[in-house]
Amino acid sequence: MILEELCKIKSFGSNMESSVTPQDIADKEAELGFALPQAFKELYLTFHPDDPAFSGKGNLIPFEELKIYKRIYWTDTVITILPFCRHERYGYGFEVSRYHKSKDIMSNDNPDDPPMWGLYVSPETRKEEKHLEGHEVPCNQSKLSRWIVEWLGYQQTLAQPSVIAVNRDKTEDFWKRLRELPLNAFYHIPLEQLSSVRINFNVNFMEEPFRLLRGRFIRLWTDRLLGFTTGKKVPFGS
Repeated sequence: MILEELCKIKSFGSNMESSVTPQDIADKEAELGFALPQAFKELYLTFHPDDPAFSGKGNLIPFEELKIYKRIYWTDTVITILPFCRHERYGYGFEVSRYHKSKDIMSNDNPDDPPMWGLYVSPETRKEEKHLEGHEVPCNQSKLSRWIVEWLGYQQTLAQPSVIAVNRDKTEDFWKRLRELPLNAFYHIPLEQLSSVRINFNVNFMEEPFRLLRGRFIRLWTDRLLGFTTGKKVPFGS
């Protein structure tokens, strides 16, 4: 389903192989009592939880630790979620099913590519126990397959060193001016701002040459400035 995209993202990072087997998946499905979506299975058959891509925010939950959580949505519906990514006490996972109490019915509208939800997997307060929709990295009701690809692309980019070009010989105060790059050039949207955008993750690159980005190469780590992992080359100019 998304195997080609997963392999492309993985090619930018580690060659660490997954330890999950098809038999492990079959055993987990028997344990949980439902079939796992294809995109979800392809994720775990491709990536290992110890891959360097997961060394920062947004760790992949080890396959053997996966379990379902139930959360109240509004007052009449209980949603069952299977989280597979977590950041501290917060997790992200796909919707397994929902139970409508007033109608006493169970529904599962899209088992092949279900919607994503955010929830506290280790809540400490009653408010956190009832909390469902995420704000740090909003799900925006994304489907599972799209969310996985966007999330992994973001994670893999964060794990890579950035390479930019700066004409150090001709630009005065180039470090100061580098911090004043135009909007969306070699930077990522902070987590606290992601709730205001329509996509889950955002990593940017310059489409056009910029007068500061030419000449000598300088290597930076991606804690502040992000490079590119999309396969597109940034035109540095001459």
